[in-house]
Amino acid sequence: MQWALGDLVQEYLQPHLKDVPRLDFTDGVNMEALIQANPDLIVLYTKNLAENGTYEQFSKIAPTYAFDDATVDWRGTLHILGQMLNKTDTAEKAIQHYDQKVAEAKEKLQPITNGKTFAVIRIKPKEVLLMDGTYYSGPVLYQDLGLQPHKLVRELAWEYHKPLSLEVLPELDADYIFLLVQGEAAKVKVKELTDSSIWKGLPAVKNGHVFEVDNTYWMASGAIANEMKIDDVVKYITSP
Repeated sequence: MQWALGDLVQEYLQPHLKDVPRLDFTDGVNMEALIQANPDLIVLYTKNLAENGTYEQFSKIAPTYAFDDATVDWRGTLHILGQMLNKTDTAEKAIQHYDQKVAEAKEKLQPITNGKTFAVIRIKPKEVLLMDGTYYSGPVLYQDLGLQPHKLVRELAWEYHKPLSLEVLPELDADYIFLLVQGEAAKVKVKELTDSSIWKGLPAVKNGHVFEVDNTYWMASGAIANEMKIDDVVKYITSP
C-alpha cells in the first residue's frame, strides 16, 4: 500500500505506484484497512511511528521494521530495504546510477556555478521558510552537487529550516533561488512576497535566477526524488 492523506499522494511516484492501493493517514494510521490488506511486511519510516505501543500493534499484523529516520541517509535506507527484500543488487545499482548522475551533473554545473551562492525558499500558506542544509534538498544541492549555500542558509537555517521575515529578506543576495510553493493555499502568500519591493530588489530576482520547482519531490528524499531534483537544477542553471 502507499501513503495518502485524503486525495493527496506522492505525485512524483505515481508512474511507479499507479496500481498500488492507498492507505489514508488523514486520521492517523487506518489499522482496519491495513489488516484487510494483509501485508507481508510493514516498514515505518521513522521511529516515532513505532512509539507508545504502536510497534507491537503493527507486529501483530505483519513483520515490522522501523527506521530511526529513513529520509536522512537514503543510501543506508536503500541498502537495508535491499537486504530485507532480497534485492541487494538492485539497491546497489540504484545507488551507483545516482552517483553517476551526480558526477555528470557536477561537470555541467561547475563552470557556471563556481563562486555562486544558492538558497531554497519554501512558501507555506502562512509563512515563508528558508530551507536548511541537512534535509531533503539541502544534502543534494550542498553536498552531492557541491553548490555553495548562501551565508544566510549557513548562519540562520543550516540545521533546520527557519522563518524568513521581510526584515531579513534583503540580506538574501544569493545568485540563485529555488522556490517551493506548498499547494494552492500558499498562492496568496506567494503574491504577497513576490509583489513586495524587497523581493523585486533581490539579485536573483533581477537576474531571472529564481526558479519555481515541484514541492512534492523537493520535499522528499530517496534515489528517485533526488535524481529529479538534480534534473531540475541542471535544467534551470544550464539553460540559456
